[in-house]
Amino acid sequence: MTVKISQGPRATPNLRHLMLFDQVVRRGSVSAAARASHLSQPAVTQAVGQIEAAFGARLMQRSYSGLALTGEGRAAAQRVERALEMLRDALVAVRARAGNAASADVLRGITTTQLHALIAVVEEGAFARAARRAGRARAAVHRAARQLEKSLGTDLFEVTSFGVRPTREAARLALRARLAFAEIAQAQAEVAAAQGTGSGSTVIGAMPLARSVLVPRAVLEFAALRPEHAISILDGPYESMLAALRRGSADVLIGALRDPIPFDDILQEHLFDDPLAIVVGSRHPLVGRGAPTLAALARFPWIVPRRDSPLRRHFDALIERLGAQPTLAPIECN
Repeated sequence: MTVKISQGPRATPNLRHLMLFDQVVRRGSVSAAARASHLSQPAVTQAVGQIEAAFGARLMQRSYSGLALTGEGRAAAQRVERALEMLRDALVAVRARAGNAASADVLRGITTTQLHALIAVVEEGAFARAARRAGRARAAVHRAARQLEKSLGTDLFEVTSFGVRPTREAARLALRARLAFAEIAQAQAEVAAAQGTGSGSTVIGAMPLARSVLVPRAVLEFAALRPEHAISILDGPYESMLAALRRGSADVLIGALRDPIPFDDILQEHLFDDPLAIVVGSRHPLVGRGAPTLAALARFPWIVPRRDSPLRRHFDALIERLGAQPTLAPIECN
C-alpha cells in the first residue's frame, strides 16, 4: 500500500473512509470490517489507503495476528473514534428532536461535503456568502446542504424576509460537526509532528488578566522549545472567545474562571489565584491617609470591569458591603 505524503494544511478526509478505517481498527482486520460494512475487501483496503494518504503516514501494518496500528495510527484512531462519536451523537439528537428514528448507523449517507456546507452556511448566514468562502458555486453548496437536510428528515433552513437562513437545529449540528472536524485536524497535526513533516499550530484565546503576563511568558517559553510551532492569539470579549472555543476555532481560552460554567461542553481548570487591588493615582485624595473606610471609598468615582464579568461581581460585592451606591456612576471597561 503506497502512502502519498502531501504538504501544507490537510483537507478533512472522506467521512465514509474514516468510518471504514474505524471499523478496521475496531475489528482488527480488513476482512471483518468488510463483512460488517457489506463491502469487498479491496474497497475497505482502498479506503484505509486513502486515510493514510490524508494523514501522510502509515497508520497500520500487517502482523501475524492481523493488522496492527503504528504509533501514528494509535494517535489517529483515538481521535477519529472520538470525532465519529461526536457526529453520531449530534445526528441522533437531531433525528430525535425531529421525531425520526435513527437508522442502524446514522452517519451512513452523510458526507464530509454536506457537513462542510452546513458549517459554512451557518457561520456565514447565507448560501451566497458560504459559497464565496468555500470557493464553490452557490448551487453546489445549496445542493449539499439540502441533501443533508433531506437525509436527516428535518428542516435545517427557513425562509425569512431576509432570505433563507439556517435554523437553530442547523446551528447546533454545525457546532458539533466543526468540533468533530477540529478533532480530525488535530489528529493530522499530531501524526505530522510525529513524522517530522508538520509544525503544528495552537490558537489561544486570551482574556485581559492573562494576556498581560501569563500568556506572553508561556508563549515565549514554548516558542523557545518549539520554534517551528505556529501560535495565534485571539483577543476580544469573553463571549466571542468562548464561541471560538466551542466551535473549535480556538484550542484554549485563558482568563478568569466563570461560576457557574456557562456550558456543559467545556472544562475549566484552575491555574492560580490572582489577588485584586484598588488602584488610584499618586495624587488621589486617599493617598497617604492609611486604609480607607468603606464610606470614603463610596464618595469617589470608579473605573470597573463591565457587567457579567467575574471581576465585576467582586466590585458589586464590595458595593454591597459599602451599603450605598457610589456618588458617581462607574465607568465600565474590559
